[in-house]
Amino acid sequence: MNDPAFILHIGRHKSGTSSLQAYLAGHPERLAAEGILYPRAGRQGVAHHAVAGVLQQRAMREDPQRADTTLRQFHQALALEWQAQPARRVLLSSEAFQNARAEDVAAAFDPRRSSVIVYLREQADYLVSSYQQVVHARQHAAELAAYGNGTGVDYDHFLAGWEAAWPGAALQVGVYARQALLRSNVIDDFFARLGIEVDASDEPQDRNPSIGGALLELKRLLNARLPVERWPQGLYQAFSHAAGTHPALRRRPALAPALADQVRAHCAASNAEVARRRFDREQLFQHLPTVSHDHALGFEDFRLALQALLQARREVALCVVEALLATAGLDTTRRERIVAQFEADNTEPYRRVLRRLARQGAGGDWVWNFPVPELAE
Repeated sequence: MNDPAFILHIGRHKSGTSSLQAYLAGHPERLAAEGILYPRAGRQGVAHHAVAGVLQQRAMREDPQRADTTLRQFHQALALEWQAQPARRVLLSSEAFQNARAEDVAAAFDPRRSSVIVYLREQADYLVSSYQQVVHARQHAAELAAYGNGTGVDYDHFLAGWEAAWPGAALQVGVYARQALLRSNVIDDFFARLGIEVDASDEPQDRNPSIGGALLELKRLLNARLPVERWPQGLYQAFSHAAGTHPALRRRPALAPALADQVRAHCAASNAEVARRRFDREQLFQHLPTVSHDHALGFEDFRLALQALLQARREVALCVVEALLATAGLDTTRRERIVAQFEADNTEPYRRVLRRLARQGAGGDWVWNFPVPELAE
């Protein structure tokens, strides 16, 4: 059998990648029946972040020799895996590829026997989801308005290098929007691009739920007020689990209408160029998602958030309460007592801390993403 062709799924971030990768990793027999290998080589969990990581610009720039060695080891491991399970095509998926230079990826995966698939998400909508992920995964505490800064991803510029290396049909560009996806499903849409019919309507469509609502605000306070060395293991996973327990804990912060308009205006020319070149139409995103809305947070939202964190991991909930106490200028050693009282259905001490924060503010460097007037009552 000839060497396989490569299919590189490069993201982008927040375009259903986690759900798609979970499906790919969970259905090896289905893929094998279609002549596709989704290899373990280069994988971290369900995605090929290990191989994509060494191709990222920073890794290539800071230690090119190590990157070259890691890539060589990947190809050797892949060759052994492919010999044991020959396939016509090898599929690699990682949104980390988007942070690599196309020419570096092309050097590792010859464009003459590879293709690339990427999904684009409307910039204002992407900005909100990206912000939620940054707060979730890092020690980011600024409000959404400061994160947005009135700009968005220039997709015309982003695609230029990939189009140069993988011209024509070798580069497939999709729009990540419910109305644009086959059966409103990124898994079905992706497989259709491979010429394969699947129906994944019963598959979970949000494998990596974004934290939102009160959960987002509590994580921001934790980011701002508690040193990272105090964070317990499994904190990211605990917040992810909590987000999956209730829609209110995934509620997206609102992008101010003026800022949303500014982002969209900033990206209009770039989007129009991509629309004409890739889709033969005038508008890249034909259905603009709602990113501005009004929703205040009340005590019930914060009660749900702490309850969900307690169910996920008690130590994480304790750290959150410690961050609340520190922000309010109160004795942080009270965290155990407040959590124990909360677990015993006495939520009043927790409510009092939140009320104090709502009345006095959470510090001069703090702006809530959501209105919280009810907390101060």
